[in-house]
Amino acid sequence: MGKDDVGQDLWVAIVCFTDEHWRALRQVLGDPAWARDPRFDTNLGRVKHQDEIDAHIGRWTEDKDRFDAMYRCQEAGVPAGAAQNSKDRVEDDPQLKARNFYLELEHGELGRNKIEGMPFKLSRTNWGFSHAAPLWGQHSSQVYPELLGMTAEEIKRYKEEGVI
Repeated sequence: MGKDDVGQDLWVAIVCFTDEHWRALRQVLGDPAWARDPRFDTNLGRVKHQDEIDAHIGRWTEDKDRFDAMYRCQEAGVPAGAAQNSKDRVEDDPQLKARNFYLELEHGELGRNKIEGMPFKLSRTNWGFSHAAPLWGQHSSQVYPELLGMTAEEIKRYKEEGVI
């Protein structure tokens, strides 16, 4: 695969589980002569010669955008997926954008920050995050007396002892 703007390798995973996948991949590749080799006609043969096949496919992907290669394979029915970094997922992934997966929330130290939302949607429930994660100890003044039933004297004593 190609390189990004900082020189890191970019990858696409292409998988042929079935002979139908292989035939479809051959068409995506332009049905090159090497791919018609009878050694590759069966899954067993392809597994036995996978290094050779990987080298050919690697050359095919060298000058291609990983997402373009992924979409071309997927459109032909070949399982494929571009390896994504954080920037890809947050800024460029069309599926995550369409599902409004990333939310911008205000955080006490980070300021306005994108966070991952809910990984699934419910048809009759609109739920999600209303605020970012709290800072360390941010809610202690409510937790100790209200949830733990501690008195002001206990809280003071535990603070002085370094327990809280």
